[in-house]
Formats: sequence, structure tokens, C-alpha cells
Amino acid sequence: MTGTSDQPTTLLDYLMEHDFLPQDEGAWFDHPTGHGTIRLAYAENNDTELIALTPAGACRFTVRFDMNTPSAVIIAALTAAEPA
Repeated sequence: MTGTSDQPTTLLDYLMEHDFLPQDEGAWFDHPTGHGTIRLAYAENNDTELIALTPAGACRFTVRFDMNTPSAVIIAALTAAEPA
């Protein structure tokens, strides 16, 4: 990414820069953590869903974002979902 800002310009930039791995031809992106997986179901011009999974694959929580939600809001939620 070029420029002086630390924030990515798009949600896809953020996903790639933070090692979210595309699954099922990009229908969702997974980011393994020490406490499970953070999954983002994302497609252009559709609602986006953030899913936090336990190591066993059980759902810890989900958050659904309207397709008009700014990328910065979704990025903030992804950052907050990451275990410390």
C-alpha cells in the first residue's frame, strides 16, 4: 500500500494486510487466532457478517453489517474481535 496513512483504504486491503485468508473463492475470509478464528463473510454490494469461532468451530458471536456500513466501522469491529 502506498501513502502515509496507517489505515488501509478499503476493507479488502485490510483483510490482505492482516493475513485474513480467502476461503471458498473469496466468499469469506478467515483469520486464525490463538483463541479460535475470526471469519468475515464479505461480498461487494452485500451485507457483511463478522463471526468469531472457538477453536472447536462453535460460534462465539456474530455481527451483521448493512452493505452501507463504512469500511472503517467494519475494520474497527475486526480489530476489537481480535483477542489481546
